[in-house]
Amino acid sequence: MRALPFALALVLLAAPARAQPGDSPGPRGPYAVAGTATPERMLFRDAADPRLVVGYRISDVADVQVGARLGTDDRTFTSRFYRRPAVGVPLLVDEAVARLDQTDRSKAVAAAVGLVLPVGGAEVRARGSLALDRLDRDVVVQRFPENVAPEDRPDYPGAFETEVGAFGGTFAHAGASAVVALPVRRGVGRIAPGLGLARSSTRRLRGDAQTPDARWMAFANVPTTVPLGPTRLTLDATAGIVHAAGDATQRWTHVLEAGLRVDL
Repeated sequence: MRALPFALALVLLAAPARAQPGDSPGPRGPYAVAGTATPERMLFRDAADPRLVVGYRISDVADVQVGARLGTDDRTFTSRFYRRPAVGVPLLVDEAVARLDQTDRSKAVAAAVGLVLPVGGAEVRARGSLALDRLDRDVVVQRFPENVAPEDRPDYPGAFETEVGAFGGTFAHAGASAVVALPVRRGVGRIAPGLGLARSSTRRLRGDAQTPDARWMAFANVPTTVPLGPTRLTLDATAGIVHAAGDATQRWTHVLEAGLRVDL
């Protein structure tokens, strides 16, 4: 979540305005997005959702975009009494450990095609995305020896049993989203709030890392556009509730993301 785009969006929405039919969602030509570019990629594994995307609007109704993460190096550390969730580590069992140190290295590329279709005074925005990402994960686990009782673990001073593992996987992600929006002009700008649904699925192509769950999301989307000299600036906020597809035991989670788009 990024606070600055939301703060700027509130300033834009506070401007004096009169409601009237919205204008075109964007000019033909290139654009760039920093942050969240599509609702459906919010459901992908985080590394498969590039935070910098370039695109091209090829007509009044269609555009294409591509993005990449050339490398991420994320380290997580958890101290004693960590109980491992389903992180897909084949050599680890579900038990309390003294320490877990995990390093993920990822690379990913993504592409999308979008359509904006007027329907009366409303518009329908649809987008499909594909992504390919590679995960390499190193895990170091320090376990309490079996002869140490749980009640003695907080004060246990001895040497731990250490286990090291390395694994990874290559994943293909696919997703789609559709939004029904009601565009209006506000002052010199444009706002097009809408409600939509998004769905994602993932297939592991190789490796032994756990495949991310397929997920779906119901969301509200509020893009706010203003002209800025020869360019157009759009702050795009998305809030949704997410559920794992086909898993009735999975808890609902909420997401709140934003992207900043510049049409050149």
